[in-house]
Formats: sequence, C-alpha cells, structure tokens
Amino acid sequence: MNEPVEIKVKRKLLSSALDKTSLSLPAGKTTYPYLSQVLLEYNNEKIKLTATDLKKAITTSILYNCESEGSILFPGKLVSDILRKLNEEEVSLFLNGNQLILKTDKSSFSFQLMSVEEFPIIPFAEEARELKISQTVLTTILRQGLFSASKDIEREGLSGALLTNNKNLFRVVSTDGHRLSIGEGELISFPTQNLFAMISATDLRLVEFLNSGEDVSIRWDQKQVDFIQGNTHMTFKLLGAKFPPYEEVIPRSCTTILNIKTQPLVQSLDRLTTLNQHEPIKFSLGDTLTLTVNVAGVGEGIETVEAVEFTGNKLDVFINPRYFIEALKNSNSDTLFFGFNSSQSPILLTNQKIPRTDDLVGGYYLALIMPMQI
Repeated sequence: MNEPVEIKVKRKLLSSALDKTSLSLPAGKTTYPYLSQVLLEYNNEKIKLTATDLKKAITTSILYNCESEGSILFPGKLVSDILRKLNEEEVSLFLNGNQLILKTDKSSFSFQLMSVEEFPIIPFAEEARELKISQTVLTTILRQGLFSASKDIEREGLSGALLTNNKNLFRVVSTDGHRLSIGEGELISFPTQNLFAMISATDLRLVEFLNSGEDVSIRWDQKQVDFIQGNTHMTFKLLGAKFPPYEEVIPRSCTTILNIKTQPLVQSLDRLTTLNQHEPIKFSLGDTLTLTVNVAGVGEGIETVEAVEFTGNKLDVFINPRYFIEALKNSNSDTLFFGFNSSQSPILLTNQKIPRTDDLVGGYYLALIMPMQI
C-alpha cells in the first residue's frame, strides 16, 4: 500500500462484520501478536475481514467498490469496541502507511498497524465434499447436540463434538462421560460420501452466529470442516482424538417408559433447585412423577408432574438436576419420552417414541444421562 486510501462505510455494517470475524480471535493473551489482529483486504468489489487463532478462522465480506486494492492488519477488538460506542451512521477508514485512522464528524482514532506478511494464509477445504442444510435446522441440531461436551479442553476426545451424516440425516453428538446428547435433522442436499469429523464443541458453537437466514453449506476434507453462509466463511480444524463409540451405550429398549410435558417438569426442577442446585433429586416414577429433594440443615421440597403416558414398572431414580434441566431446555420439544431399565442404568430422553422407528416426524433428539448413586 503506497498511496493513502479512504474507505467510507456504514458503521453498523462494518461493526456487524467485525464482531462476527472477531469471534475467532484468541480469548486471552497469545504468544503470537498477529493472532490478536484482524486482516482487512480491499479491492474494487469488496472489503474482506479475516481473523484466526490457528485452530479456527472466520472470514466475512462487505460489498464495496474501492479504487485501489491492498490489505492491512489492525487491532480488531479495539476497533470493534469503538465502532459499537459510536453513534454516527457512517465512518471513514484512512489507510496510510503503517497507520489506520478511524474518523467520524466528531471522533478520530489512530492505530499502529502490523505487517500483513505475518498473518497466516487461511486455506479452504481442499477437494471438498459438500452438504447443505437450512440455518434453522442446523441451529436446532447444534443446541441439541453440543451441551453434553466436556468443558475440559485437555480431554480432547470428550471436549469435541462428532459431526456425521447418514445420507439425508445430519447429526451432532457430544459426551462428557456422564451424559450424551444427539441432535439430528434433514439435509437439503448431500454427497455420496458421508461426513465423519470431530471438532471442538466450544468452537462449533460459533456456527450459531450464522444468522442471515440463508441455507448453510458444510464442506470438508481430511484436515478441516468449513461452514459457509452468504459472505461468511467459518473454518475449523479437525481434532486428532477419536470420538467414543457412543451408539454402544444407547439402550435399544426400556422396561419403564414415561411420556411427559417438558415445560412443567423444567419448572418443577427449577423450584426444587432453589433449595440447593447440587443436591440429587429423586424421581419416583408412576402415573404421576414425584420429585423430591432433601437438603441437610435446610429442608425438603416435593413436586408432582402429571404424566401424559406411563408404561412399565414403578421405579425410584436419583438424578443430577443440572444435567436434566439442560437436557430438557435444549430439547426443542413440548413433550419428551423418558426410558428407564433400572435405578442404576442410563436414563434415556428423546422426542421420538421408544424404541425409535424409521418414521421420524421432524428432527430427532436424544439425551442419555447417568443416574446418581445414593
């Protein structure tokens, strides 16, 4: 970049694009200063913004006709914060040598720039295969499938999420060893080769910020998975760990099955956890579900929830209330089926009848939660 360049752009448009791109910046301090920067490229067609932490990258662009072309590396988070606090509809970016000046009628901020050569090249998936899915379906699947992942990033096999498809059905699975969740829905289009990839669950949650309403393309190769919607491109590196053989632990049948409305159960659990969020809650299964919690030195809470349908044997099971509340709130379903085999075996939650049939109505959701041993 030799001659000074001025770029005039709508503040909200630039702020929105920069906010989205900055999602892939490192959360804390980094040993590589360039990773805290955002790459801005401009030409006679668009302004393109890119940020990365080397494990993921986000690129988005704004239509813009600039008389010249070039690129700069600037402190994205600082500029993003300032843009959010400005009131003007339009801002000007003056690019001059190693300096960026952000100006409005009443404000002016200047920033020192780093060398563009330090910024890594962000590859797209090579020889990629592609799935296509609606944004609404994808968002639901991610919320249903990601909440069971471990927060411990050192446990790569449990902090990641499995992405897979079987022909027209796309699935996201996660587990932390104590619980498991699956979100599944229909694809718009799919290739002959199925996807089978593992990505950081924390990073994958960023896909929910693809919110323009357009369909989302998912492309992958041996190294990464890309999510593309409109002018935004998210890239995630694959994890090296193997995902646990989760299908082996899902019960094929259950001796006790309970069909119950989701919201009344969430409300009952919420009231009981007011006494203590960590105390086990006893489920007493029958035509009416009775929930009981005893908190030493505090007291007792009892709630009853009417079952829509109950079959099998009466049973008492102790559950982790936090796990159950998360499973219920992420179900996206008014009613759920609960499957039990004993007080010590995994508890099955699903929005489809037990056992599952091939005649699915809408998306498929499953959660598996280990009971607490008292």
